[in-house]
Amino acid sequence: FHGLRPSIHCFRDFGSPDFVSAFTIFHVVRPSIHCIRDFGSPDFLSAFAAFHGFRPSIYCFRDFGSPDFVSAFTAFHGLRPSIHCFRDFGSPDFVSAFTAFHGLRPSIHCFRDFGSPDFVSAFTAFHGLRPSIHCFRDFGSPDFVSAFTAFHGLRPSIHCFRDFGSPDFVSAFTAFHGLRPSIHCFRDFGSPDFVSAFTAFHGLRPSIHCFRDFGSPDFVSAFTAFHGLRPSIHCFRDFGSPDFVSAFTAFHGLRPSIHCFRDFGSPDFVSAFTAFHGLRPSIHCFRDFGSPDFVSAFTAFHGLRPSIHCFRDFGSPDFVSAFTAFHGLRPSIHCFRDFGSPDFVSAFTAFHGLRPSIHCFRDFGSPDFVSAFTAFHGLRPSIHCFRDFGSPDFVSAFTAFHGLRPSIHCFRDFGSPDFVSAFTAFHGLRPSIHCFRDFGSPDFVSAFTAFHGLRPSIHCFRDFGSPDFVSAFTAFHGLRPSIHCFRDFGSPDFVSAFTAFHGLRPSIHCFRDFGSPDFVSAFTAFHGLRPSIHCFRDFGSPDFVSAFTAFHGLRPSIHCFRDFGSPDFVSAFTAFHGLRPSIHCFRDFGSPDFVSAFTAFHGLRPSIHCFRDFGSPDFVSAFTAFHGLRPSIHCFRDFGSPDFVSAFTAFHGLRPSIHCFRDFGSPDFVSAFTAFHGLRPSIHCFRDFGSPDFVSAFTAFHGLRPSIHCFRDFGSPDFVSAFTAFHGLRPSIHCFRDFGSPDFVSAFTAFHGLRPSIHCFRDFGSPDFVSAFTAFHGLRPSIHCFRDFGSPDFVSAFTAFHGLRPSIHCFRDFGSPDFVSAFTAFHGLRPSIHCFRDFGSPDFVSAFTAFHGLRPSIHCFRDFGSPDFVSAFTAFHGLRPSIHCFRDFGSPDFVSAFTAFHGLRPSIHCFRDFGSPDFVSAFTAFHGLRPSIHCFRDFGSPDFVAEFTAFHGFRPSIHCFRDFGSPDFVSAFTAFHGFRPSIYCFRDFESPDFVAEFTAFHGFRPCIYCLR
Repeated sequence: FHGLRPSIHCFRDFGSPDFVSAFTIFHVVRPSIHCIRDFGSPDFLSAFAAFHGFRPSIYCFRDFGSPDFVSAFTAFHGLRPSIHCFRDFGSPDFVSAFTAFHGLRPSIHCFRDFGSPDFVSAFTAFHGLRPSIHCFRDFGSPDFVSAFTAFHGLRPSIHCFRDFGSPDFVSAFTAFHGLRPSIHCFRDFGSPDFVSAFTAFHGLRPSIHCFRDFGSPDFVSAFTAFHGLRPSIHCFRDFGSPDFVSAFTAFHGLRPSIHCFRDFGSPDFVSAFTAFHGLRPSIHCFRDFGSPDFVSAFTAFHGLRPSIHCFRDFGSPDFVSAFTAFHGLRPSIHCFRDFGSPDFVSAFTAFHGLRPSIHCFRDFGSPDFVSAFTAFHGLRPSIHCFRDFGSPDFVSAFTAFHGLRPSIHCFRDFGSPDFVSAFTAFHGLRPSIHCFRDFGSPDFVSAFTAFHGLRPSIHCFRDFGSPDFVSAFTAFHGLRPSIHCFRDFGSPDFVSAFTAFHGLRPSIHCFRDFGSPDFVSAFTAFHGLRPSIHCFRDFGSPDFVSAFTAFHGLRPSIHCFRDFGSPDFVSAFTAFHGLRPSIHCFRDFGSPDFVSAFTAFHGLRPSIHCFRDFGSPDFVSAFTAFHGLRPSIHCFRDFGSPDFVSAFTAFHGLRPSIHCFRDFGSPDFVSAFTAFHGLRPSIHCFRDFGSPDFVSAFTAFHGLRPSIHCFRDFGSPDFVSAFTAFHGLRPSIHCFRDFGSPDFVSAFTAFHGLRPSIHCFRDFGSPDFVSAFTAFHGLRPSIHCFRDFGSPDFVSAFTAFHGLRPSIHCFRDFGSPDFVSAFTAFHGLRPSIHCFRDFGSPDFVSAFTAFHGLRPSIHCFRDFGSPDFVSAFTAFHGLRPSIHCFRDFGSPDFVSAFTAFHGLRPSIHCFRDFGSPDFVSAFTAFHGLRPSIHCFRDFGSPDFVAEFTAFHGFRPSIHCFRDFGSPDFVSAFTAFHGFRPSIYCFRDFESPDFVAEFTAFHGFRPCIYCLR
């Protein structure tokens, strides 16, 4: 479609041998975008006509799986920087040539070559007024050599390279400098003799680098440090390789730098890290895992802003880990982890800084484990979240770091032997948020690279249940933060719910549940003055229930806590306050007689803590609360434990507080929650699951700013759940869930508040189900989330509600034949948010009524596994950007239509379609004053057709597309333009004759592209 801002065209041709696709370019006042794709055809010819426009152009070409493949790309110029993306996969004697190009704004190039022995890949760097971005990937090729040519630009560039699991590995990366920081993300996975190289680099804004190398004997990885005006970030990882040598070159920058190093499972391991200095604090992350006689040395470093170090050592008897503390003008962040090692000793040296620091320590699965954490103070708080679960020879790396606004990272890896997961978070002007997860796949490798920008970004990617699976996700920032949520699951009777929404400052929520029959996953996100982020995950458990509730505050807070499957579990969490919201993340897993102590800390800016305890009998977890000027957030969860007792201590704060409590699957469960008051709104989240004769009492609470409550009850016959509404000056949030209970009755008491409220309700798998929701009004927008799953003759009624600020609703219905779901839209002064989901129901009809609001709205719809499925979504308008999330899975003859919507601020849409032959998914892009976000996914379907319509926005947009494991698979993604830089992420995996095409796009600030 055309408009004052750039146009977008999307053409796709799929699954046809001897395919020829011609696309006619077009021009508009803002740059145009063209996307052509041709897939799965031997002797494939793809012609693309470049085009010019007032703003930069975008070209994307891809050819895959062709022996003796030759692909030529013609660069092009434009007023704004151009973007080119080329990919070639699985071809022996592969030669790929890329022609660099110049533009007024930075350019972006993405090259990938996979699975080709004797691979040679040459990349030609290029310059531009704004920073450039290059992405190169090479996979699965023995004797691999990958060369990357750095480049300079007015705005920083970004490159990301990764190579994993290759003996005789050699990776060379050339760093580069730029005015604005660059970001590159490269990944290579699951290939013997694999090569992964990642290069970080600096720019005016901080840079981020992420490197990972896994499971390769005689591994050698070289990283070239770099300098920049804003802090840099580097992340290196090496796993499971005997005689491992990893060298990291520190670097300096105006803003703090970040380095992340990891080495795993290698006897006689030696890891050297070179400290570095910078005007802003630096960040280092080191990890060593599973190596007897392990020695890890870390060199502290100083910087104007606080530094961050992350060290990890896992599974090694007689382990010794030394960490050298360091000082800086801004607070530092250190992350240390030691796992699964008897007689383990871990020492962490606290440190001080002008901005608050955050450390996250985790120890898992080790008998007689002792973990000591030294709290620390800083001016701006940081956030780190790491999780590792129940997996022998497990490796999980997480790197958090600080910046001007706090950052947030959440990583999780579950139940996979020889698992490797690396996550790199970093800070910028506004906090960033990243969430990555990979589950249940042997020889799994997951790499995630997050980075910051003017406003925080959020990305969430997930890929599950696939042996030799590779999932890569790249997050990025923009003027207003973006939100992406991806989910893909190969699980029968699967239920996945995601709710994103926008507000005055964007919010982000990411929830995932995977591979579990009779699985229930609920996630509730909501907005506030500054965006919040929460990430919850529960996996692979029959009759599993996972609920997560995110919430906002004056400055966003983030907390993530989880406890799973432990009989006689006791988890105590002490709330905390902070000047800016705090965030803590703690996790403890699978260890009998486990004791984990966390020392709270104070800071001028909010803190972050995350605690998790899993699968441990006689588990005791203590968390020490802490104070701060801005609101705090805590999230606690306990699951599947008989005779469970969970106590939560309320807390007060100048800004609103947030608590999240969850208890699951315990007969004779009693959960008491102590309400609390605060100047800003409070948030509480309670969950109880799968317990017969369950009684859950929640004490409402009041606050000057809106409150948030989240309640969940699952799988209990004769279930009765009572929720006490509450009032607050700012909007409230409630989340209720009930699952899998026959003759289920769930009553929710609406509530009013000066700021918008949020409610989340869910009901699953109950025949003759009736769910009533009482709408509510508020001065600020409200949020409601409803879900109903797997019930024949299901009827779900939702009463819309109005509010001065936008509202949010989330509805879900799953697996019910003759399903009818009606949603009543609602209006509000600020944007609204709705989330609807319907799964696995033949002859399914889902109607969603759009709604308008002064601020952007958000809708989330999902439909899964239903033949002859029809899902209609009505777009909606709002003054601030809107967000929509749609998902459709596993349904033959599936048709999904999404109506885009407009808003003054950027919109967000998330669409997903999975595993359905003859699948057709259409997504209508939308425009907004601020950047938009779209997420589309299609998986595992032969003769699959996925269509995504890009969209424009005043601020940068974000799109994430993924296609996996489907022969003759076709995945099309249309990039889009925005005032601030855009980001696209495409991935296609393990499909013979696979062709993946990615279309880059431009923006006022540099763009970022990540292909895998």
